[in-house]
Amino acid sequence: MNYLYKVLCCMFVSFGVLFVPTASQTSNEALPKLLQRATDFVQEAEYEKALSVYTFYLKFQPDNVQALSQRAVVHASLGDLQLAFEDIDRAFDSAGFSALEQAVIHNHRAQIYFLQRDTDSALQDFNRAIELNPTYPDFWLNRGILHQILGDWDLALADYEEYVQLDPTNAEAFLSIARVYLAHNDYPKALSALDSAIDLTPDDPELYIFRGSVNLLAEQFVPAAGDYSDWLQLINTIEYDESPITAKTDQRTLNMTYGALYNIPFSAESGDRFAVTASSPSVDSLIILLSPDGNPIMANDDGGRGLNAFIVDFTLPEDGTYTLLVGHARGGWDGDIELTVQIVASEDI
Repeated sequence: MNYLYKVLCCMFVSFGVLFVPTASQTSNEALPKLLQRATDFVQEAEYEKALSVYTFYLKFQPDNVQALSQRAVVHASLGDLQLAFEDIDRAFDSAGFSALEQAVIHNHRAQIYFLQRDTDSALQDFNRAIELNPTYPDFWLNRGILHQILGDWDLALADYEEYVQLDPTNAEAFLSIARVYLAHNDYPKALSALDSAIDLTPDDPELYIFRGSVNLLAEQFVPAAGDYSDWLQLINTIEYDESPITAKTDQRTLNMTYGALYNIPFSAESGDRFAVTASSPSVDSLIILLSPDGNPIMANDDGGRGLNAFIVDFTLPEDGTYTLLVGHARGGWDGDIELTVQIVASEDI
């Protein structure tokens, strides 16, 4: 995953204690691994650790263009722009007339300009990187992200599509495409892009809840319920089997923590009306209704005010025992959910 995307998405992951080999442990064989270790730290926003590794690496390879330009981004991420541009200048000097290496440096300098909020200069450098090496996928992805930030949706989409032509194996590119189509309320194309992303990374729960939300916007309730159910199963850490609903109106309080999932059964007949409200000031409530055969048939996330979820006046399609699933989405998961369920028999309607 490239640096600019990490900055934009704020994906922070803690790594363990930094290991820096001594000079006696360092060899030509170990240096590529050391450079990869530094790159990994950058990708996970561990900039102080990355700086230490790059600095150590450059003692052995002082003219390495990749290390210099990547350390420049690290300096900029830590707020030291003077050192960032000093490294960039050194990288350009070391690159000489190599078009490939110059393209890499332009890409990294663009990221520094982006961190400065100098979007015009960043765009110029991304353009130059692509001009020098149009076959490197990440240049297109980075420029697409910048176009998206600037509100140039069509240009962003063109860059993302060029990226997936060059590298059709990156789920994040399809996710970016989906965001652009969603901004244009083009739900079918957004869903198609999300399908591609899920095909590539089927164990990523975030993709399912995103696709569930798009399906809900498209009023495709059964697919939305299926996606939300997949989200809950992928993040589930503990399930609670609640007592069945037996009254026409049932109220109860559910304590939610990350990954918790409540199963609440109830019996009903075809034509009965079902309604549920899940309210909480801190939990992003998510509710799913399973048919008697266990298939998701209805769901809601944020249908109520704030983080609340509700299903209003849903006609149950068959006789049998249904199951209400209560869990959480991404917006919060610690706290109590006040649940109210109403079931109106068909003969009382």
